[in-house]
Amino acid sequence: MIILAIQKGFLFDCFKQSVVFDNNNQREEKVMKTIAFCTYGHSSTQNTAELLIGVAQYLVHLGKKVFLMDCNLPSPTLHLKTHRAFGGVKGFGHGLLDYLLYFQDVGRTSDELETYVRSTSDANLFLLPAGDAPSEDYTSKLLALDFRQLFPEKPPIMGVGVLLYIGDQTEAKFQPDYVLVDLPPMISDLGIAVVQRMADLSVWVSSNDKDESAGMEFILQSLRTRNPERVTIIVDGNEGRHLPNLCSSLGTQLGLPPLD
Repeated sequence: MIILAIQKGFLFDCFKQSVVFDNNNQREEKVMKTIAFCTYGHSSTQNTAELLIGVAQYLVHLGKKVFLMDCNLPSPTLHLKTHRAFGGVKGFGHGLLDYLLYFQDVGRTSDELETYVRSTSDANLFLLPAGDAPSEDYTSKLLALDFRQLFPEKPPIMGVGVLLYIGDQTEAKFQPDYVLVDLPPMISDLGIAVVQRMADLSVWVSSNDKDESAGMEFILQSLRTRNPERVTIIVDGNEGRHLPNLCSSLGTQLGLPPLD
């Protein structure tokens, strides 16, 4: 794992080109890049979503097509922040939670991801919300979702396949340059699956809480052991001024100009 720390102005940069394999086992450059926004504890959750929206604005400003995905099912806010930042989000209705429940109830993935996705006032920005939250209906659906079925202790781990299929549909149907994923506080099966299997790059938002910082370091050490090539950026989430530094570091990794 390659660590980029954005704290007190210090950046340590390095990047590895990500690749995928086609059916003939030939290496192909992966066009769509997925960036996961993570935190260990609840105290930094709001800052994680705020930073994600800031990065989305940066990418859209550069003319990039961006797809937002809210995987923070227990406490989703990305749909509300997206509407405030970009406007034009017409109803939230169904979302990722409904997609997962469809798989749970029917036993197969839906081929109609577009019915769960919302457009915005910007033609280059799309949102897959968690669902229609906050509402009693959303809470009932969340309680009905069986994470043990999606992420059992032993293979096959069906939840991973569902997430990868969502990624494939996203790339095929929306053709975004970047997918930005807001994750629930670690440790969660859903969050680990996204970081380990979907994301090309991870942004971790830290806090001043010593217990949360220790927990985050434990996770980073584990991820570093499992995948030393994955790029990880650490951001001090308590200071909004780090958004320009974050965009600058992402720009370095992705070959983009700095934030104006």
